Amino acid sequence: MSGPPKPESFGSPDGSDDRHIVDHDRLRQALRRAEPAAPRPFLFLGDSTYERLGSADDDRRSLGRMILDRFDAEDGGRAPVRIISYGAYNLRLFRHVLEAAEQAGWRPRTVTFVVSLRSFGPIWMGTPEWQWDGHARWLAAFAAGRDPMAVGDGDAGAETDLPSDLPARQAAFLASGLDTLGPIPGVVSKTVADFQALLEDKSEEARVRRLTEVFAVYHGFAIADGHPLLAELRRAADAAARLGAEVHGYIPPVNLEAGTRYLGEGLRRQVRANVAAVRTALGSGLDTGGFRLHDCSEMFPAALFLRPEQPTEHLNDHGRRKLAELLVHAVR
Repeated sequence: MSGPPKPESFGSPDGSDDRHIVDHDRLRQALRRAEPAAPRPFLFLGDSTYERLGSADDDRRSLGRMILDRFDAEDGGRAPVRIISYGAYNLRLFRHVLEAAEQAGWRPRTVTFVVSLRSFGPIWMGTPEWQWDGHARWLAAFAAGRDPMAVGDGDAGAETDLPSDLPARQAAFLASGLDTLGPIPGVVSKTVADFQALLEDKSEEARVRRLTEVFAVYHGFAIADGHPLLAELRRAADAAARLGAEVHGYIPPVNLEAGTRYLGEGLRRQVRANVAAVRTALGSGLDTGGFRLHDCSEMFPAALFLRPEQPTEHLNDHGRRKLAELLVHAVR
């Protein structure tokens, strides 16, 4: 017997392995420590895709753990690797981490960060508790040469707490329209609240509309030239380059096999247009030694995601192994 199904969860890195940092206490400690001059580490910056596991996974290692294990297998543990991940982190937070790392004197050999197209969308960009303004303030203070948490240990405290006006911001967000970036084909819901109510309706009758809208809202919007995260992408790339690192970005897999069943090939065209917008924003430095962009958006079939109709970038154990192999190969 296989036993009860395993719950969908986040993979916890080995407590004895401080190479994968998933909380701010450990990030503060790492930034305060002097980095050895050599050998220079491989640095990865990620989001929840580095930690999420699936309910049916036999291999219970996170993506972060798989990356570490692949380096260990190929180099016998000699290659220094550091991973920093946090749920809902986006390019703005990666930029702040890299600027703090510059102040700390880090000199990684490579910097690799995820460029999630979904993070440009109205839900991820708008959800108030996913903006991590307190984290950004603390990292910016550290980058400016001040450490507001130099006294005491334990939780990050006020600098990373959620804002006191969060309820009002959440109410405003729920009342806002889904067309803040322009109309999204396939979306019937008018407001974020309408969309969230649809997501909570797990009835079979609502299934087709629910999946149609979630794929549209997560992946069917257009990234315009003036999108603020495009500027953050350029700033993150510049911050990584100032560390003397070879800089890599990668666009994570999008479940287009499932999404196009509900929205047709127009969804694929929009994802390709959004990839092109990212490439255009990076300009002349792209793939010429200044920045290497690895586009995985169309590389993974539905069978490699947490579920065959998974609308987010979270992968099952087979998908995580493939992505870990691709990322390690790309930076070596």
